[in-house]
Amino acid sequence: MSGMILTKSNIETTPLQRKLNVIGSIFIRHDDIQRAWKVLDWTYHFGFRLNEASTGYIYGHSRCGKTEVAHRFIESLTGKRPVRGRICDVTGQMRGPVCQLIEGNGIKIVYLDLTNGASPLAACQEILKLFRELKPLQRMKQPEATARVIEVLSFHEVDMLIVDEAQQAFRGHGENAPHALGEWLLPMENAKAFKIVLIGSPELKRLFETVLAARARHGGLAYLKPFDFKTEVDKRLCGAFVEQFHCDMPFDSTCLCDDKGKVIERRLFDVYFATRGVQGEFPKLCEAATISGFERCGRVPNSLILADFAAGFEYLYHDDVRMKGVNPFATDDLRDIPSISLSLKDAEKEAEKSKIEQSRTRSRRSKARGGRIRD
Repeated sequence: MSGMILTKSNIETTPLQRKLNVIGSIFIRHDDIQRAWKVLDWTYHFGFRLNEASTGYIYGHSRCGKTEVAHRFIESLTGKRPVRGRICDVTGQMRGPVCQLIEGNGIKIVYLDLTNGASPLAACQEILKLFRELKPLQRMKQPEATARVIEVLSFHEVDMLIVDEAQQAFRGHGENAPHALGEWLLPMENAKAFKIVLIGSPELKRLFETVLAARARHGGLAYLKPFDFKTEVDKRLCGAFVEQFHCDMPFDSTCLCDDKGKVIERRLFDVYFATRGVQGEFPKLCEAATISGFERCGRVPNSLILADFAAGFEYLYHDDVRMKGVNPFATDDLRDIPSISLSLKDAEKEAEKSKIEQSRTRSRRSKARGGRIRD
């Protein structure tokens, strides 16, 4: 395989790429994902109270499935997924898909992606561009733009607005930063013209802490986080995820599970060490192991062996400082693997402790330089 010259057209049809596509499409509906799905589902069906809309919130850590669950939910309703990559806007110009109208089965959903950051005013302008707003957008103030968004989405009978990476609409990083998002959200809730779901990082919860009206009106909440590995219950949850994923893998077997499909305890620890419990890291590891398997066999492998996962780990994490120079898949004795935090809380405490130590070190160095007597 390594001697082949692959073009863009035939890369997509190679046996390797087909295997990678299967792995990339595996989606395990563990408990956190089920809760996020319920937030989307109940908000869509029951997101209007008597006098206002009740916003649903999905927040959590990177690569834990927030965007993917939203995309799959949209597809379940409309038969279509939001487009990733670059698309043509209404003028025929290529641009990033900041705002999209996904329509199908008589349902209309506006999906707004704020990954690159946008003020609420800029977000309104993106929505209005999508619907070919004729009024000059540059002259609009935020209240006028928000009112116009409500009018336009109502006129086009949009059922739901989903805003991804919503925390990017905060104004800066100060104590009152979430007020900008709150001031944008409340008029839309009062209008009760369409259902609303906000998706974002853990920072999004600052909206509830700062904007009391947003906290009082919120609907369902779902928090997506990495798996912990501290208790037996934690290990069972993590192990169940690996077992379900292994079952959907396009191979007869892998070194991760035994012949009955039960995860091997040592391999489960290796996976946790590599991924730190982040669900989205596991497919990446399996994809890298798959590439190694093809190179090892020179053809389609029937199974993935320990050496494949060791090679995949080397490719992904060899220079990752969190791994402390150790490849768990290539280390026989557990005693040779350094200790790591086994829960998100412990990892956050460790990170905070490290920040404090670094701050103290910089302070000591600064005082030392200031205390020198120069000739």
